Amino acid sequence: MSATETIELADGRQLEFSSIGPESGETVVFCHGTPGSCLLGRLFEESATAAGVRVLTPSRPGYGRSTPPTSGFESWAADCVQLLDALSIDRTTVWGFSGGGPFALALAATVPERIQRVELIAPVVPETSGGPFESLSRVPLLLGAVLRLVDWSTRIRGPEMITGQLTNTSVSPALAESVAADFYHAISETTAGAIGESQLFGDEWALPTVPESVPLELTHGRADSNVRIEPVLETLSDRCDRITTPKNDHLGTLLTRRNSLVSGL
Repeated sequence: MSATETIELADGRQLEFSSIGPESGETVVFCHGTPGSCLLGRLFEESATAAGVRVLTPSRPGYGRSTPPTSGFESWAADCVQLLDALSIDRTTVWGFSGGGPFALALAATVPERIQRVELIAPVVPETSGGPFESLSRVPLLLGAVLRLVDWSTRIRGPEMITGQLTNTSVSPALAESVAADFYHAISETTAGAIGESQLFGDEWALPTVPESVPLELTHGRADSNVRIEPVLETLSDRCDRITTPKNDHLGTLLTRRNSLVSGL
């Protein structure tokens, strides 16, 4: 399994990330979901290592070992640019899954000259629900308590409790463990990231605007009940260079697409 690393940002905060695959390989920045962490990048470990692709997955502020406060889209992009600079990465492809979609767009909007392509997988858009914690986000202390309760319950009942909220597809025990580990790690230090992003998506907001010079591709499952496909297509159809709509649910779309994401670089 991949270990995590950290860099110190210009303002003294800490940014955690995982790096999978060879440092000499073509680089991808993977923006995890909400809640989530850099451990979700482990889903690409086998295919990325085999293909010689480097997948960088940063934990956004307030998740894992990345220091709060939770950032908005623009401040997140600035954090991510510092990571690219620290690792001497001039150009990269960006993938954004679920709640990570708008953050992937923010990076491309900030430094389009450094972005080869953006791939969105089941992304959140303003017209979709802010997720299962949206209503609770109005009461941060309550949402924090619920997250801790979910953490405690899943550790007793098993990781399938988490994957069952994201997909109806049967997954291997090892994969279920990886998805659960991502959730556990996300709130291991603080619930600030999950609370902050739930509040962000529950308020009025807009997707960052990416210049036409950056190719934008979308994959969204038709059976996705976590993030409904209709408002996503309505919002992004005119901007996307390619749209794929497999017959999958939320996590199932990412699992089905992950190998072709790597091989398509």
